[in-house]
Amino acid sequence: NVTYRLGSLGFLKVDHLLGAEYAGAENNALMDNAAALDWVQAEIAAFGGDPDRVTIAGESAGAKNTCSMLGLGAAHGTFHAAIVQSVRYESTFTPEEAEANTATMLTALGIDPGSAEELLTRDAAELIAAEKALAAPEVPFLWCPVNDGIVFERTGLDAIREGRTKDIRLLIGNNLHEYDLFAIGAPLSQDPTAEHMSYVHSEALAEQINTIYRRHFPQLSDGERRLRLMTSQEWWIPALRMVEAQDGIGGDAWMYRFDWAPTNGKLPVRACHMMELPFVFGTYDSSVEGKYLSGDSPDRPALAKAMGDAWAAFIGGRPPGEGLGIEWPRYSAGRRCVMVLNTAPELHIDPESDERKLWDGFTLRAE
Repeated sequence: NVTYRLGSLGFLKVDHLLGAEYAGAENNALMDNAAALDWVQAEIAAFGGDPDRVTIAGESAGAKNTCSMLGLGAAHGTFHAAIVQSVRYESTFTPEEAEANTATMLTALGIDPGSAEELLTRDAAELIAAEKALAAPEVPFLWCPVNDGIVFERTGLDAIREGRTKDIRLLIGNNLHEYDLFAIGAPLSQDPTAEHMSYVHSEALAEQINTIYRRHFPQLSDGERRLRLMTSQEWWIPALRMVEAQDGIGGDAWMYRFDWAPTNGKLPVRACHMMELPFVFGTYDSSVEGKYLSGDSPDRPALAKAMGDAWAAFIGGRPPGEGLGIEWPRYSAGRRCVMVLNTAPELHIDPESDERKLWDGFTLRAE
C-alpha cells in the first residue's frame, strides 16, 4: 500500500496566498503517489521485481487515485498496467473552486487570509480538527485533485481519450449492486435528484433519466429502481465509458462485474460496494469487509481463489482469463465481453444491453 497525504495536507491550495513556491501543493497527494512509483522504478529490482512490469490498483477512492495516475505527467512511464475496481469518475476542482475551499478552511482555523502564513505554524492536529469540523452534511467536500495546469492537467478518462494509455493494460469493473451499501437505513421511495446523482448536472436531466427508468423498469419498486439507477450512474456507466474509450484508441482492457451476494452477512446488502475486496485479497475471514459483508457462505474460498488467480495473471502480464481457466476476451465495442464473477465465473456478452443503451446520448459531469 502507498501512504499519501490526505485532507488539507494533500489538497489545500495556498500559492495564491503564500507565493509561487507553493504552486502545485494542492496536488501533493498525487505527487506522493508519483514519488512512490519513482521509488518502485529505482528499487524494485533489488526485491526481485521487474520495473518494466508494474501494476497499480485501487478500489473506490483508490480507483480514483489510480485513474489520476493515468493522467498525471509525473507518473508517465512508471507503471504498465492498472486495475480499477468500482470506479467513479475522478472528482476535481478548478483553481477558483480550490481557492474558495481554502477560504473555508482558513475560516475554520480562525486565520485571516491576509495572515495566511499562520498556516505554516499550525500543528497537523489542528488542521485535522478543522477538517473534522467541516465534515458536516451542509459543507461541500473540500479535498480533491485540482486541475491546476501545472501538476494535474487531465483526468484518467481524458488521458484515455487522448490516446495516452494505449500501452497501459487495464482491468476495470464494478459490483452489481454497488449502491446497496449507501442505502442502508435510507428512505428509497423518492426518485434521486441531481443533488443525489454525482454526475448529473441539472434537475432537468435528473428528471429525464428518472422518467426513462420508470418507463423501462415498470416492474421494479420505487426503491429498487432507485438502487439500480444510482449504481448505474455512479459506477457502471463510468466503468463502461472507460473501457469503451480504451478500446477506441486500440488499447487493451478487460471488464468484470462482481455479482456474488452473501446469504448471511451482517448487513442487508447484495453485491454492494467493497464486497469484492475480501475476495481479491483472500481476506474474507479476516478483513472488516469480509466479516461484515460476506457472512460465512461455503462458496467463498473458491471464488476468492478464482479472483486472486485472475488478478495475479493480469499483474503477471497475462490475460486474466488464464487465471480463471476460461475464455475472457478483451473488451471491444463489437463484442462487449464482461466476466461476471459469481460462485461460478461466467463470460457474458453485452450484459444488460437494453439498460446500457438508455445512457446513450447522455453526457455526464466529468466527461
